[in-house]
Amino acid sequence: MKEINAQEAEKIIATGVATPVDVRTDDEYNEGHIKGCLHIDIASPDFSSRIAALAKDQAYLIYCAAGGRSSRATQMMTQAGFTNATNLVGGFTGWRKAGLPVEK
Repeated sequence: MKEINAQEAEKIIATGVATPVDVRTDDEYNEGHIKGCLHIDIASPDFSSRIAALAKDQAYLIYCAAGGRSSRATQMMTQAGFTNATNLVGGFTGWRKAGLPVEK
C-alpha cells in the first residue's frame, strides 16, 4: 500500500495529480476538510458502491482523522482494482499539524 505524508500530499493535490477522498463521518467532515475532496464515509452502507463508481485508473489520496480508516479504505480500493490509491499517513490530524489549508 502506498502512503505519503501531509507535505507530499499537498504537492500532489496542488498539481491536480490526485483527488483527495475523505472517509470520515459527516460530523468530522463538516468540522473541516481538504479543499476539493470527495466525501465518502467508510462507515456508510453504500461505501463500496460509491467507491466502485469512481474511475479506477485515476489517482486518489485517501484520508481520515488519523490514518486507520483511510488505511482500510485504501486497501479496499486496491483490492477492488484501483491502480493509484494512496493513504495519507497521520490523516487530517497530520494535515492540520503541518499547518496546511482547511476548508469548512
